[in-house]
Amino acid sequence: MVPTLDGMGYLKTMSPGDYAAITWLRSHAPRDAVVAEAVGGDYWGFPPPDRPGQVAIFSGLPTLLEAAGSHEGLWHPGNPLIFAHQSAATAIYGPDASAAQAAITASHVRYVYVGPQEAQTYAKGNIMAPNLTKFAHFMRIVYRANGVTIYRV
Repeated sequence: MVPTLDGMGYLKTMSPGDYAAITWLRSHAPRDAVVAEAVGGDYWGFPPPDRPGQVAIFSGLPTLLEAAGSHEGLWHPGNPLIFAHQSAATAIYGPDASAAQAAITASHVRYVYVGPQEAQTYAKGNIMAPNLTKFAHFMRIVYRANGVTIYRV
């Protein structure tokens, strides 16, 4: 990999599937569309897919919550929205479709992103787990390629 300060260049090299999906979101999603993605730990790990918040970071779109323990928790200690948003993400990616739909509606989520990070965080790495594929029953698939599926309300 050629050294660069371009974060998208890093993503393109390290996770081309996420790079292509996030590029698609940048081109197709309205700028105020909320995207659900995995809530992760405090910092990015290595190797990928340990990159919580990458969709919000690289698309510029709002997400529910990136890292409850570091940035949000450090700068806004005791903020009840941190727990509420973390709970919403858990419900969205959890096994109960009704709870997922309720959390999507309550959080004004327009897109649900399912890629390697979501599989690692919510399904022990299984991208085809029922809790990650259930969205096809009540949302529209607007993007699917290279291990990433994006659903739209």
